Amino acid sequence: MDSVLNQTNTYWELLKGLSSEVKLSLINRLSSSLLTEKVESRKQWADEFCGMWNDDSRSAEEMVEDIRSSRCFNRDVNFEL
Repeated sequence: MDSVLNQTNTYWELLKGLSSEVKLSLINRLSSSLLTEKVESRKQWADEFCGMWNDDSRSAEEMVEDIRSSRCFNRDVNFEL
């Protein structure tokens, strides 16, 4: 955290003498870059899963049945108090 504070202080020393107009322009650019990063990271996350099961010729119902039939219960559960 200290290094982040040091960096912001360094940048502030460089930027504090700029005009209000230039500072507002920088704020706008920084804000836009943050919004763009969020949208891109969400899109990239979803793209990782796109087409994951394209090579499987089974239907969704067949996959669900395979999962259910492969379940094995190795313990008894007592729901009585």
